[in-house]
Amino acid sequence: MITFNNIVTAFQTFATNHFFIQTFSFGNTEDMDLPKYNDYPLMHLNYTGADYDEGTKTYNFEIFVLDLPSDKLDKVSYQREVISDSEQCVEDLLADVLNGGNIFQFADQYEVTSASVTPLEEETKNVLAGVLLTLAIEVPYQYDSCDAPLEGVTPTPSGDCPVAVVQNTDLTYQVNVNSGGTLTLPNISVTEVDGSSVDVPAQTNVVCEWKTIRVLDQDDNVLATQATYPSGGDIDVVVSLATTYPQIIHHRKPSYASVSSGDYPDLFASGYFDLYRPAIAVQMIQLGADNYTLAQNNRFGNTSRYTSTDGTPSDVGTARFSSYGSGVPNVVRDNYLSIMWYNLPLGSSSTTLSNSQSEADAQNALALAGFTDWIVPTRDMLSISCSPDNNQSLHTSPNLIEDTGTRRYMTCERLPYISQGYQVFFSNGGESTQSLTTTASGQNRVIIGRIMSLSELFV
Repeated sequence: MITFNNIVTAFQTFATNHFFIQTFSFGNTEDMDLPKYNDYPLMHLNYTGADYDEGTKTYNFEIFVLDLPSDKLDKVSYQREVISDSEQCVEDLLADVLNGGNIFQFADQYEVTSASVTPLEEETKNVLAGVLLTLAIEVPYQYDSCDAPLEGVTPTPSGDCPVAVVQNTDLTYQVNVNSGGTLTLPNISVTEVDGSSVDVPAQTNVVCEWKTIRVLDQDDNVLATQATYPSGGDIDVVVSLATTYPQIIHHRKPSYASVSSGDYPDLFASGYFDLYRPAIAVQMIQLGADNYTLAQNNRFGNTSRYTSTDGTPSDVGTARFSSYGSGVPNVVRDNYLSIMWYNLPLGSSSTTLSNSQSEADAQNALALAGFTDWIVPTRDMLSISCSPDNNQSLHTSPNLIEDTGTRRYMTCERLPYISQGYQVFFSNGGESTQSLTTTASGQNRVIIGRIMSLSELFV
């Protein structure tokens, strides 16, 4: 319980520690002008009484902050300066009571219920000037009979009745309640299904009506229903094992006409690069931090980005797939980008951009790995899929092409207005252009690939 002495002591401590105040006094207003005060500015505290309400007590004070001018100072200028400084001083006092907690501690629950400032000029016979702060401070108060000095009353050992602590289970709400006091719990904000909210009185037993939840896919097929609140709050959705979807390279529309069969505009116009919406619930594939493994299983149940056609993962530290498991030799799946590769370079010293498509045509005639849609790839397919570790040779582990020498790998992309096409270097996956008919000193080669269908990824 905060007593009158406690508050007077707090005011005196504030005055003692404030740089502006030099003297503190307490008593009637006549006492503040006695000759015994030699050091100014002065803070004088006058107690005018208290008011009582349910659970609170309000102390009322007059607080004078005054200064005495020098005989050599201009009186008008002095009074203006003193009033300004004194007003800032009482504002420091108010700030500490309300927000500071330096002298008036938060635990004591001080509350300013009213405060007003009146300027003072030429006050008393000593011509003091400053301000008068009329202040009302409210503190918690109960009509405590625990320690009353009455016959037959046994005081509690501490001298005060214990304070109760009200808190919830996770301690996010906690408040002290004085003995004999009443705690009114705040309202609870309840959010409705439509997003609106309403405040309702706090209750110990709140009953919520559970509405059946349906989980739908993009075609409005019902994947799961939940008629009651699920254990742990999670709703289990059972879907097909086909739960991954590739990060297929998005191919831009070509800005030039086809030059020859199998080049980029020809493939684009035929719909080769079209993306189809999956007919089942799918989940996007996530790439691991090392670029060579996945963050979740592919359709074969392992996290290898590159596998053979039967799903056998790559050896540790390499992505060259000459023969793994029962897969087709040298045929490699990129399970992240949905691209299948034949990773042995095709062609000869006479291969050019113009005749590179013949290498893909020959393998399609043989139905390599059972497919007839092999193409000379785009530069993005080569550089992003075959060389995930940028600036490293395409044939160097862990990149996937089996090759040696200084190779240039042909693409299906052209620059017809200058009779050139794009190539990708084996040394670092970088791109450049060259003439459609040059053999590049016999270093041109073809790595063929194909974009896999969704059924290959999920079945």
